[in-house]
Amino acid sequence: MSITKVKKATAIKRRKPASSLPVSIHPVRDGEWLPRDEFFAELLECSTRSVDVVVDLFGIEYLDASSLQMLLALKVSLKSRSHALSITHASPGLMCWFEYAGAVKEFIFA
Repeated sequence: MSITKVKKATAIKRRKPASSLPVSIHPVRDGEWLPRDEFFAELLECSTRSVDVVVDLFGIEYLDASSLQMLLALKVSLKSRSHALSITHASPGLMCWFEYAGAVKEFIFA
């Protein structure tokens, strides 16, 4: 009887080139929300790029349903190209809102 060695498959970890550093979106300007069309235009532009995206919600206490829909659509678009959407600085109130909307498991919160 002969014994055959089987090699285990090893995962190759690929480094992202410098040009694919995450893009950061800040939907607040001078303490106020960006105009809806401008915010959505930024999200749409990010959906066409091949980079990870970080949405910084510092200073934001509320999101409407259409903003959540756009964030979910961006997440799906990025995931289809093996990229991620992260959300930073979500207030405790926003975290409750994401939980209530069933969206906590959909995003990476940092």
